[in-house]
Amino acid sequence: MPPAYCVVIPFLDRFDMLKTNLESLLDDLPEATQVVCVDDASHPPAAEDTGLKPLFDDPRVTLLSHSVNLGPGAARNTALAWCRDAGVELIILLDSDCRVGPGFVASHVALHRE
Repeated sequence: MPPAYCVVIPFLDRFDMLKTNLESLLDDLPEATQVVCVDDASHPPAAEDTGLKPLFDDPRVTLLSHSVNLGPGAARNTALAWCRDAGVELIILLDSDCRVGPGFVASHVALHRE
């Protein structure tokens, strides 16, 4: 079943911030929600980072990667194309340095449903 909701996080390097962001999201992620992270050509690639690997192994997280840096807009567009192909109903855009509080995604979903 495709995810109904998606949180998109483009990033370049900043692995510690991304890790904090993902941990705060995954602790309180509503059912049917996917997190799509787009690595905009970090060096080394985020997929090789031992601190992020357990988070990327979570089935609720999808990691997409650019081989060259294209900028945050292109990284968002890569994620939006993935969401469109997956039939996602609601997309929430975050920056890699965000740390969300409890209920962040659920509140957005509730407002969307209204």
